[in-house]
Amino acid sequence: MYENRAADIADCYALNVVNEKQVWFYFYTDFELGCISGGTSEPDVTFMNPNISGSSGFITDGYHFLFDAGYGKHGTFVLKKMEKPGRLSKGQKINLLNEEDQPFKQARQDFRQHRLLLSEGNLLYQVTMEEITSASGLD
Repeated sequence: MYENRAADIADCYALNVVNEKQVWFYFYTDFELGCISGGTSEPDVTFMNPNISGSSGFITDGYHFLFDAGYGKHGTFVLKKMEKPGRLSKGQKINLLNEEDQPFKQARQDFRQHRLLLSEGNLLYQVTMEEITSASGLD
């Protein structure tokens, strides 16, 4: 069990459990990204600033991060990678398109580990971090 004593967390905007030893969370009031690693026996908590306000979710492989772009930009995405422990790259905008090569319009989003699910109309789309980083050249 982890008891927070390191951050002022009023609300957890997004949570991503990569595995039982790596849990990422994005929280308000600071809009920082935190990571609890090491499991329950000896949890280690680190924080970094992704420079995004109000993201509704993110996917990660522990090194790359795809964020919903935040307030006023929901439905668009920013891809960042870990430059060094505790620091993310500036990032690049990622445009996800449907089968008609059109941007999604008000798609429902679900962020799970390294997979993003988008639901629009009666269609369901899945994209993985590996597909995103390969297509963007950000390996």
